[in-house]
Amino acid sequence: MFLLSTTFASTPPSQEAPDDTLDALWAALSHEPLAGADAARLREIFHPDARVFALRFEDGQPRVVVRSAEEFIARQAEAEKTGFYEREIFRSVRTYGDFAHALSTVESRTDRDAPQASFVGVNSLQLAREDGRWRILSLYFSQEKPGVPIPADWRAASFTYPGPAAPALQ
Repeated sequence: MFLLSTTFASTPPSQEAPDDTLDALWAALSHEPLAGADAARLREIFHPDARVFALRFEDGQPRVVVRSAEEFIARQAEAEKTGFYEREIFRSVRTYGDFAHALSTVESRTDRDAPQASFVGVNSLQLAREDGRWRILSLYFSQEKPGVPIPADWRAASFTYPGPAAPALQ
């Protein structure tokens, strides 16, 4: 019995499956006004060598910005005047052994109760299971661009949001 307790204690909560890690990611990024993301939790979620890729548009041209996980976490942990709330509206996870890929669409709000999202984004995440927990190796994200809508099947209304205090789907 003692060995069983020790095993569970060594695995951080909410990372026993890829879905658990994704739920923890959106919860850790979300925060109230005058606060930032939960940096300690994000460090548990991301592999130390992880990379974060952001697709940005400058003068109508795509540009990929690459950061280390630590650089991304530091930026997200900075206090902001407004809140930031990520609400997942679609997720697809494919696994093979200790390898997983997730496609996730999120609505982001600066006001938790806002009826409309501030923006919608798509995320591609690669995860690996090491030492009994799933961690993010890479995150690639992009915001929806005018004239290039996110496909309807990536906005599945039947998806049940697992996170805390999510606004109802509109």
